[in-house]
Amino acid sequence: MAHGHHEHHAHDHDHEDHEHADLVFERVEAEDADVETLKPLQPHLAVTLMLGRRAKELNEEEKKAFIENAEKALEGAFVAGFHAEGDTCAACGEPTRALFKDVFEGGASLEYAVFASELPVHPTCAADLVAEHPKLAKRDHDRLRREHLGEMGARPSPEMATFFRRDLVAHPSLDVHAWVESVWRENREVSDNPRAFSRDLQRLLDYVHDRVF
Repeated sequence: MAHGHHEHHAHDHDHEDHEHADLVFERVEAEDADVETLKPLQPHLAVTLMLGRRAKELNEEEKKAFIENAEKALEGAFVAGFHAEGDTCAACGEPTRALFKDVFEGGASLEYAVFASELPVHPTCAADLVAEHPKLAKRDHDRLRREHLGEMGARPSPEMATFFRRDLVAHPSLDVHAWVESVWRENREVSDNPRAFSRDLQRLLDYVHDRVF
């Protein structure tokens, strides 16, 4: 993962804004039909949903498979990202919806849909989007994001959301603040765009705190 930094560094975020708190992962909620849709298209993500539905009951081998597939879900035609009302598929134009959610101790949750090139898509439309827009110019990509994202600017990138989810399922309890600081330390020297990476981390921190704590 390579990402970055800006004037108000994510790892220097004022602690009075966000108190340190542990995020305790409990389970995934997903419909069988959505899991079946994902299996041939993004099998690693599908495995995390199947195993995550009984996360508290997994044996050691299953826990290892859960974590390994969460890592591999960073690859493929699309990745999971945070869903927002008003998102529409960049391929067909129809509204997208949350395909699953991660539920935490206390009942709070984060809802996910899928994204290709940071654009919301239906899983079955992802290949069409890639075929239609194999290499988007930044101007065209920004236009599509404005047209299809129901909530601009407030969410971290889908890549960051999936990266966060990978570590979330690997730890019974995760201090989000400490995670952000650790990720920044590990990536600031290798990021292609440290400033953008830092902004993305900050959005992740704000987004999770606003919805979970």
